[in-house]
Amino acid sequence: MFEALANMAALMKNAQALQGKAQEMKQRLADASVEAVSPDQSVRVIVTGELKIASLTLSPTAQALSPEQLEATIADTVNGALQQAKKRASEEMASLADGIGIPGLQQMLSRLGVGSA
Repeated sequence: MFEALANMAALMKNAQALQGKAQEMKQRLADASVEAVSPDQSVRVIVTGELKIASLTLSPTAQALSPEQLEATIADTVNGALQQAKKRASEEMASLADGIGIPGLQQMLSRLGVGSA
């Protein structure tokens, strides 16, 4: 019975630590941004850690592209920036899981596709 109470206290302590770390992580992601530039330098995209497009810039050379080429270049560049931002968020989650010390949490997040085991 006392062991169960001790385990419950440890879980509560971990939950409080997890909540604090999650807030820190959320703020770091809100402050973070990633940039992707198309191979021909015609498109530049900045995406926030919250997966929102902060800016999309077209260089003067983008005018030389056909509409279809420009659409594909924008889509590829935006998708690349989003992928980088998701990777950063995944790394933050993995760091959070490692720092909390809850047995099995890292493996569970890995199965969900967040972080790495």
